[in-house]
Amino acid sequence: MIDKLKNNLAKLYCLTIKEQRYMKSLGVENCEVLDSDGKWKKPLDNPKAWYSYRYRIKANYQPETEYIDLEVKELDGGWLGVNGNKVNFPYKEMHLHTIMSRKNFKYFSNDIGVEIFIENIGKSIDLGIKVIARFVK
Repeated sequence: MIDKLKNNLAKLYCLTIKEQRYMKSLGVENCEVLDSDGKWKKPLDNPKAWYSYRYRIKANYQPETEYIDLEVKELDGGWLGVNGNKVNFPYKEMHLHTIMSRKNFKYFSNDIGVEIFIENIGKSIDLGIKVIARFVK
């Protein structure tokens, strides 16, 4: 949807409701409006004016990446892993050795945000340090 809206030439009311809401949620700092001279410029902060003009997302706009952080714990059977049931994550339980193979896995970190290696996770947990597995949402 973002790529479509970066190249948008349709008036806002011609977009789907979902696209209109998304475009408006970005605010004027991330959008451009086509003026009467055929040039893209920063829009005025006037919500009533949005409806009948042609808007697009700025070409350099990059949405913020959203993450899901799951605590690494001992699972049933004594394995280390994460349980995603509580946050509606698509995986119920993932053992430590399979987490890194997920394409949305980013890294492991301790409770103060320092990235740690998989080899140090067990020792960290034994020392009472909270370990997080970070995934892209």
